Amino acid sequence: MESDESRIHSAAHLMVASLAGSLAHVTWKEPLRGSISSQLRNYLQALNLNVATELLEHAVQLVTNDNL
Repeated sequence: MESDESRIHSAAHLMVASLAGSLAHVTWKEPLRGSISSQLRNYLQALNLNVATELLEHAVQLVTNDNL
């Protein structure tokens, strides 16, 4: 219905950019979560702390979520 083709082009460009940004956000978040978790878990285990596994996993999960 719009007679100005440049406005349609601009609107389409903004819509695609927004969708691409949302897709990129979803795409990188899970690999980053896994990487942070595994690196932190490996580091804490290397410290040889006498901490229960459940407590260690809870701490890793909290720190990972805070940093995402």
